[in-house]
Amino acid sequence: MKQRSSQTPKDLREKIVLEYLTSDMSANELAEKYGISKGNTITKWASRFAKEKKSLPLPPKTQSSSVMAKKPLPVSDAEVELLRQRVKELESRLRERELECKVLNTFIEVAEENGYNIRKKSGAK
Repeated sequence: MKQRSSQTPKDLREKIVLEYLTSDMSANELAEKYGISKGNTITKWASRFAKEKKSLPLPPKTQSSSVMAKKPLPVSDAEVELLRQRVKELESRLRERELECKVLNTFIEVAEENGYNIRKKSGAK
């Protein structure tokens, strides 16, 4: 029989949320594993813990090391080169946007020095 969330003890909810956040299991898989009616219940719990800024205990080293010890997928040299090119392109675009932002801010500052109010006032509606 599946449990309702109001009937699930708080320590069990924390354990399930921790497992949800640190494992590859989906909320639906965990709901089935623990006999909870819906997977979105677990996501709501996780959201509630985040909103309340509650800290969850760290998983044991064996569990966290197994999560971190996953082997990376093999990537070909061509894929690596494409990714490097993409990073360079994005870095270049970022530099352009930063310069554009600096030019616009300088323009606004010069205009305001000459008596033009360009920035939106905080109280304006």
